[in-house]
Amino acid sequence: MMSSYSVIVHPIASNQFESHIEFLAQVSIKLANDIIDEFEKLEKALAANPTSFPMFYKNYRKAIIKPRYAVLFEIVGSDVFVDKILDMRQSEYNNIVPEQNGEPVSDGISPDDTE
Repeated sequence: MMSSYSVIVHPIASNQFESHIEFLAQVSIKLANDIIDEFEKLEKALAANPTSFPMFYKNYRKAIIKPRYAVLFEIVGSDVFVDKILDMRQSEYNNIVPEQNGEPVSDGISPDDTE
């Protein structure tokens, strides 16, 4: 039997996602709904097999929603903690991506981060 993980979305990640959806809805309700559908599919995939997603930085893994949004999460026991949902075109994402030489731009990903 396949093990199942609990997916826990941190309030900061939830707020980030809501902000993205609100912005997209101003442009296209269909696009906003498509992103919501993609996130719901991703939640199911994370619950089923979070280790199938690539490592990103330290203990974090990364999943992509469409070509624009990075979902950063870590696996702790049987829990998957979604800590960030970032638009990869924005500076907040670029500030946490490791540089080409492998050194981080910042230590940056903490559930205690504030917006």
